[in-house]
Amino acid sequence: TRSNTCRVLTTLRFEYGDIQKIPKTLEAVKEEITKACPKLICKGKAFRAMISSFERDYVEATINCSFDLPTTGEDFWANREQMFLAIDRGVSKSDIQYAKPIYQIIQEAS
Repeated sequence: TRSNTCRVLTTLRFEYGDIQKIPKTLEAVKEEITKACPKLICKGKAFRAMISSFERDYVEATINCSFDLPTTGEDFWANREQMFLAIDRGVSKSDIQYAKPIYQIIQEAS
């Protein structure tokens, strides 16, 4: 049988200098997701937006949402996009920004 619920899990990266502002930002993210995604399941399934890891160059936050939608099809992808746009609206409301990616260039000796 096919499941009629799906989960979308994503991570965000923030600068260490903004760590005290992250919880308030994540509350704004949850509010935006709640407004934008009517199929969000708030009871009985995880709906989290929390600091999840301290990495070398950034603080990681995890967003974990469940929706009353099948895991395939146009509705799934449209909802996923709305969730990501809602996350960005929540972050934009705060006075912090995403951490910039840090790239390492590894040169192999020949």
